[in-house]
Amino acid sequence: MRAGALRSALSLRAKEGNLVVVRDLTLPEVKTKALNAILGKLEVSSALLVDTDNRNLLLSSRNIPSASFLETRGVNVYDILRFPKLVISESSLREVESRLSRGGKGDAQ
Repeated sequence: MRAGALRSALSLRAKEGNLVVVRDLTLPEVKTKALNAILGKLEVSSALLVDTDNRNLLLSSRNIPSASFLETRGVNVYDILRFPKLVISESSLREVESRLSRGGKGDAQ
């Protein structure tokens, strides 16, 4: 059931045009200002940011009230629906798709 709900939430964001897939979310250093500039270029004011093991993104997003960072393995329906936009790296999207194609085994809540 969780895998189906996650599929539905991702499909909803994609259908609405609120799924933003970027090649890479790597920041060279911890800078909230740099992350705000990136979000501005993407025309995103409030978003869930998803990437794998990205310490700089995690730390840079902490001071942005309208953004939240999750590692790929923590992606869940609640957080996807809580934010109007989902910004995810290509590699993270492939990882989520792989998890869903296995039938949700090891799926997060």
